[in-house]
Amino acid sequence: MKKYDVITIGDSCVDMILRGKDIVPEFNQKEKIFDDYNIVMGGSTLIFASQCGRLGLKTVVAGKTGKDPFGKIIMDTLKRSNVCTDYMTMSEELKTGVTVALCKEHDRAMLTYNGTIDAMKPEDIPWDALEQSKHLHIGSYFLLKSVQKKFP
Repeated sequence: MKKYDVITIGDSCVDMILRGKDIVPEFNQKEKIFDDYNIVMGGSTLIFASQCGRLGLKTVVAGKTGKDPFGKIIMDTLKRSNVCTDYMTMSEELKTGVTVALCKEHDRAMLTYNGTIDAMKPEDIPWDALEQSKHLHIGSYFLLKSVQKKFP
């Protein structure tokens, strides 16, 4: 019998979601006011893992965050979702990835700082947990250049 239902490997970041009617930035030090914001755990890998955990699946996630406030948001959110974080590492050298989403009505524009998003290396993959999982989910595969070598 397998220990985990799902293991996820991939991107980890925080989404900073800004909402408003006029959120298109203007240069020349022009300040604009927006209506609302949220700072939440992001990255398709982590969102998938979180939802699996909330559905009651035994879920483990492998990835990296920075050892910073955004990394703490990620770790706290995963733990609240009953996701095993034993294979998440917090980097002293890299900052947690961040996506800023500028949202108005039914559209959005995004700016992303990679940071730890693409920091996973093949040697970071927990092969023991992978063998003990029924399903492997790799999120944002296109961003994971090093991991692609092991999962072509």
